[in-house]
Amino acid sequence: MKNHIGRALLSVIFFLFSTHLVNARMGGSVETSHLEVDTAYGPYRFEIHLPDYEENFRNRVLSILEKNTAKLADYFKYAPSALIHITLKEGVQEANGSATVFPFNHIVLRKFPPLGRDHLISSPNSLGQLIIHELVHIIHMDQTRGVLKLSKGIFGTFGKWGGIAPRWFIEGIATWAESALTDSGRLRSELLKVEWEQAFKDANFCQTIDCLDDPGTPPYGQYAYWTGAFFMEFLESKSKNSVQCLIFANSNNIPFFLNSAFKECFNKSAGQLYDEFREDFLKKYRQREIDEKEFVKIKYFFSRKSLQEGFALVDNKLLSVEFKNDVKVLLEQPLDSSKVKEIKLSERLSRIYKNSSSSASIVTFPNIRNNSKRNHSFYEKGFISKNKRLGEFFYGLNDSTWVFEFNKGRWVINNGEFTFPEEISLSYFKGAGEFVYFKLFDARKEVSYFARYNTVKKRVELQREVASDFKILDNCREDLILRESGQLYKMSEGRIAKVVGEKSQIIIEGSFEKNQSVVVLKDSPNSLYKWSKGCDDLRGDQKLSKRVNFKEVDLERESLEEITTKRSSYPGFRHFLPTHWMINYVQSTDELSYWSALSIITDPDSRHTLSLKGLFYTGISEVTPELSYTYQFPNDFFLSLNHSKAYTSSSQRRSYDSNQSNSIYFSKFFELGNFDLKTSLYAGHFEVDDFISSRDEKEYGTIIKVKHVKVRDDDFLSKALLKARLFKREVEGTSNYNGMQSIAEVEFRLLSDLNFSTDIGYSSLDKRDFRSGVIYGGGSYTEYHQFYGLGYSDIFGNEVKSMRLHFDYSLFDIYRGAGLFPLFVQELHLLAGTDFIAADRIFLVNQYLRNSSVQSYWAGVRADFTVAYALPISIDIIRSQVLNRFGQDKDSTISVIRGSFSF
Repeated sequence: MKNHIGRALLSVIFFLFSTHLVNARMGGSVETSHLEVDTAYGPYRFEIHLPDYEENFRNRVLSILEKNTAKLADYFKYAPSALIHITLKEGVQEANGSATVFPFNHIVLRKFPPLGRDHLISSPNSLGQLIIHELVHIIHMDQTRGVLKLSKGIFGTFGKWGGIAPRWFIEGIATWAESALTDSGRLRSELLKVEWEQAFKDANFCQTIDCLDDPGTPPYGQYAYWTGAFFMEFLESKSKNSVQCLIFANSNNIPFFLNSAFKECFNKSAGQLYDEFREDFLKKYRQREIDEKEFVKIKYFFSRKSLQEGFALVDNKLLSVEFKNDVKVLLEQPLDSSKVKEIKLSERLSRIYKNSSSSASIVTFPNIRNNSKRNHSFYEKGFISKNKRLGEFFYGLNDSTWVFEFNKGRWVINNGEFTFPEEISLSYFKGAGEFVYFKLFDARKEVSYFARYNTVKKRVELQREVASDFKILDNCREDLILRESGQLYKMSEGRIAKVVGEKSQIIIEGSFEKNQSVVVLKDSPNSLYKWSKGCDDLRGDQKLSKRVNFKEVDLERESLEEITTKRSSYPGFRHFLPTHWMINYVQSTDELSYWSALSIITDPDSRHTLSLKGLFYTGISEVTPELSYTYQFPNDFFLSLNHSKAYTSSSQRRSYDSNQSNSIYFSKFFELGNFDLKTSLYAGHFEVDDFISSRDEKEYGTIIKVKHVKVRDDDFLSKALLKARLFKREVEGTSNYNGMQSIAEVEFRLLSDLNFSTDIGYSSLDKRDFRSGVIYGGGSYTEYHQFYGLGYSDIFGNEVKSMRLHFDYSLFDIYRGAGLFPLFVQELHLLAGTDFIAADRIFLVNQYLRNSSVQSYWAGVRADFTVAYALPISIDIIRSQVLNRFGQDKDSTISVIRGSFSF
């Protein structure tokens, strides 16, 4: 099948703006709750679509919306006129969500909690923070005025162009709002601020506003969230309601004119204001001082420290995380030596934490998938144990172990020894003695507690309510180091007291040994410091110490207050009303030019997806339809019905070819460890008119696609894919025959900047003549037999064999643009390779080669861009030479444009 430039671009648009289309549907019977929240700017109308077994989660979502929506409306002075749909993405082992306003206002939530020192953990109520963040996206991107309102009136939700803006602007606003308009959020995370400052002040890092979305080096995409949010905070400090002003002004702009919104609100460009923001920070940063006799800076080796994964001081050795060639690596660094040892990991690093004075846990995972689990390795005396599959936190004492795992929406201990209610969130785990201590947030009361699990009595005990910023830093044997409200505390021998000394107030994270520690300091020039004080040196103020009393609590006694709303069955008729249409123009190699009009109708849970497309071929004045319908069953089963008619140009005759098809597909998707498997059974009827013949075809077959999912970015095997199509074809007036098409693609990472790949394709039809159809090869966009130098349909027959060998060298990492201009240059690559193909017929330089083969050698460059702030595009310029053993060689220059979208 051919992939065309215009279709590629359009597919990228859908991939970026229609995240719901790739979500697996929810399980069970889904029910819709209708919630209307009155605000000073009009009602917010929500439809929450959740499985009937998610009543607790439903009540939490409803409660968060009721308590926070009006507050957001008051600041942004806006209420969307259309419904806001909320659904749940089940299973994925990642704390995140998404929001889109196309094709309708839609928020997708996940239940998996943030872990370790993840910046999202700065809010005890992580679900509340997530909902507010995503709702701000809807409030922002839904707004259309003036020209944009006219566009929305014509094209429906496709005319909502407020979301066509840099990521630092879109995500910065939402990240700022989750902190500024609530009492939590990421900007209140002192650890995030330290990590952001280390990048922001770096003279060798991204300096200008154009590269904020993608600086090309760590912290990568997170940098847009952090810098955008702190930039918004700076603007708000200059003028109250600045963020609201920018959104309002930009909602009346055509895309790519964000600067005019800044000039309307501040009488300055975005670039000028960003320069002021940066200079303001650097001025304050240069004034910082740290007592270098007491706190000794810990050096970086490859890059800045990444603190979200944690760090641990074990036997005078610091375990910490840096990036080496853009990949997270774990380092062992003796505090009394300049040497460093890289600890090899076979999986992605999640986090590290200290178990005791002599051991630490290293938590890894293969990839973010529905069935992925965290694996624990154990570091002790300089050695790493083999992976042992455990949960999110592990604690061992003597011969007993306790595993805390987030399973099916709730925390459990030892696979069910103790199960927490769904409304309970846990964080900041630390084992000491016969207890496992943690911070417990109860969504039913919206209160955080200092809590512990008694491993002897197998019960949870609460000590007291704590502030939202409370955290457990470390354990010193059976003592604990705590931090709350900007103050360090020590819990020892049943009493808790503030740590004496002014220096303790600037310590925001730490790992402690008996007489030394490694700490993160507030408002400091560096991220990690060696401190000459340890557990035994931290003395509590005994005059103000308090007895620590932990009391048993029955966590099941209370339940979240049920919020009564109107309910209805799902889906409803209103979910299938058209919301948009769009136009598109396609002009590319091997295809006749055409205009198209398209609309996609789908429900919020993506159970039903109907695509309606009409095409007008300008050169031949033909109008054709392209229709498809997909139903998604539970457990990743899909049924698809398709009808289309397409016209294409041919190098074999002057008139055009056509193909009208009607097909049905039944597919199943599997996750098998580190492999994705997609299988399909299909049947189709085709009316074909090409240079071979005009014929009716019926075809039945199966398609199998296996893809290896890369574990780490530095894996030697960076890509492996196998696709095969086996079919039986019945052609009117001829004998039936069998056929197959297959391709294997493998890519290896030879060096950090050099990849080698090979593609091997084989296709055959079990017949002798050509009257009943052939297999095509050649061209730059064909799926099975690409060949640089010969066009599609120049190669055909009953059997085609092909192979490509290809080197890709990353020459320059550019990652620069021009202010807010919507073209961003990422990387420049050198390409070189050779193609080989053998077929029954090859048309080369005005002659047919029969039962022959040809080879081409080619080289060129590839430039990777981001267009319109969000669309990843690659442009290849290839110079090829096809060797002709029977005559003149063929030289040609080829341009290939591809959009990056996935499996």
